[in-house]
Amino acid sequence: MVENVHMGVKQKELPNGKHGLQLEKRAQLTLTGVDDIVRFSEDEVILKTDLGELHVLGQGMQILKLTLEENLVKMDGRVSALIYQETAQKLSARQLLRRALR
Repeated sequence: MVENVHMGVKQKELPNGKHGLQLEKRAQLTLTGVDDIVRFSEDEVILKTDLGELHVLGQGMQILKLTLEENLVKMDGRVSALIYQETAQKLSARQLLRRALR
């Protein structure tokens, strides 16, 4: 891991991590470093990124742009949760969220 100091705050960068996300107004989500879309519905999108599997929970989710050659995804909809899963365990995003809220 590499550490950077920005405005007096230490930030850690993961090696080879090209994944990033930008969420605007909980509605417009832009993701980089996306290798594949594992599953898609209006309520849940599961993406494979170079830093682990990402579960996006929400309502009315739509993919506006998908460019796997550039590892880019743009989505629209009401985002209620972003959950990363690094384990091999295959739990649904809703099960993960329920466990986190207990």
